[in-house]
Amino acid sequence: MISFRKIIYLSLFCPLGAIAQIAGAYAATDSLAADAASLSFANPALKPWLSESSLSSLSVGFAGERYNTAPVSYDGKGYGNAYFDASSYLRQGKSAITGHASYSNGTRFGNKGCEVSDPELLYPYFTADTIGGNMRSECYNFGGSYSSSFDGGNWIYGAELHYRALMEYRQRDPRPKNTVGQLDFGASFGRRFGNYFVLLGAKAYKYSQSSSISFVSELGTVKVFHLTGPGFQYNRFAGSNRDVNYSGWSRGVSLSLWPKTEGAFATVTYDCLTLSKILKNINNLPVNKLTDNDVKAEFGWRRPASTATAYFSYSGRSGVENIFGDPSGNVYPELFSLSTYSREFFAGGVKYYHSFTFGKNNLSLLADLGYTSDTERYKGSNTPFRSRIESLRPAVDVRWVKPCGSKFLVGLTAAVSDRIPLSHSITESASTDYFRQLADSDYRMRAAHNLNAGVAGDLLCIISDKYALGLRLSYTYKDMKAPVDGNAYGAAVTLKF
Repeated sequence: MISFRKIIYLSLFCPLGAIAQIAGAYAATDSLAADAASLSFANPALKPWLSESSLSSLSVGFAGERYNTAPVSYDGKGYGNAYFDASSYLRQGKSAITGHASYSNGTRFGNKGCEVSDPELLYPYFTADTIGGNMRSECYNFGGSYSSSFDGGNWIYGAELHYRALMEYRQRDPRPKNTVGQLDFGASFGRRFGNYFVLLGAKAYKYSQSSSISFVSELGTVKVFHLTGPGFQYNRFAGSNRDVNYSGWSRGVSLSLWPKTEGAFATVTYDCLTLSKILKNINNLPVNKLTDNDVKAEFGWRRPASTATAYFSYSGRSGVENIFGDPSGNVYPELFSLSTYSREFFAGGVKYYHSFTFGKNNLSLLADLGYTSDTERYKGSNTPFRSRIESLRPAVDVRWVKPCGSKFLVGLTAAVSDRIPLSHSITESASTDYFRQLADSDYRMRAAHNLNAGVAGDLLCIISDKYALGLRLSYTYKDMKAPVDGNAYGAAVTLKF
């Protein structure tokens, strides 16, 4: 019913030289302002508008979260990761350069009904068994971006490149081993018309995951399943087909309107992901194909100290099962395809950000009121599945920063968010099947009330003209009104310059 989130940060913070400059940079790099127009700021050409100050950091730390019951079965009961992170945001004239590199090593705890990595991306086409368990996890991330302007600032452009490598495995039966590679690229350019820039952008990523399950115990093996929907599986290929590959790519375009200083802004994006699941030990048999079409939009009005935004997003996911005839040797002839799975997710709402300065104090506020609708269908069985969940999602974040004397800077952040169920329904089933029971449990968790309340405190002490030593403590409380109870914790040492 209750979830606790505790995070403790130790940081060396070094934006600029004097306490007033540190306070200004601290406020300028506040993520609340960027969150108010997050879809627009994802455009690489708009990085120079994030901040006028350069800031780099090196971090080493630990973060974790544990639950006694998994909020969602395939995400498990939490995680624990040690990590290293390096990031940089550099301003050089009209140009902005960003870079990041990170490594994490840890464990995902108690996942069920899913033995692959990136379950949110691959859902519902998991490889699974009825045992599950903890998964060791190692992840590498690298990337950067460059953005600038020419022709006296009339043209702006930007490009970014990111790579992620992930390996997850288990050291007891069943022993999945998953290797993931993902390469992302994006570019955009824009032309100034009066006080506004009009920008066009394009982005794409290539995704691949290789997954295999092995057994070494003398007690034998368990059956491996290939899921096709919430609580459903491809019975023909259940058993010993343990080697699979996921391969696909996403491509997208964007159109943005952005003010040079203040005024109206708008961004519309479209992305399409196509991904196939292949059984490698049956002559690379393509059993499923997933297609995801996403449309997002935001528009609003931006001023130096405030932003008002309206937003919406629509995601339409569809899945296809390929039907095969009797094999000739190890070759299965494809007879036809069935479109059996669909999921539609809609979100919309309004945000408002405002920053106040009174005396030496800086106070920033971000309020968000959103609505979501999630409809899921599966019709590849004699007992079709359908669920629908509608929720209201209010949230408020407040941040206060104040210099104390000439050596210290104090900051306090408070955040409250809620997921309030409006209506929900699901196709009733008396099935005792293991995977259907997991699907029903996941539905109840997603339809439950979910309250989050957190607080964080920062204390920064200047130790030189370029460096400052800081301490951050944060705590978040969660109440899902469901039998979920847990805690999260973390510690990090950070050098910023």
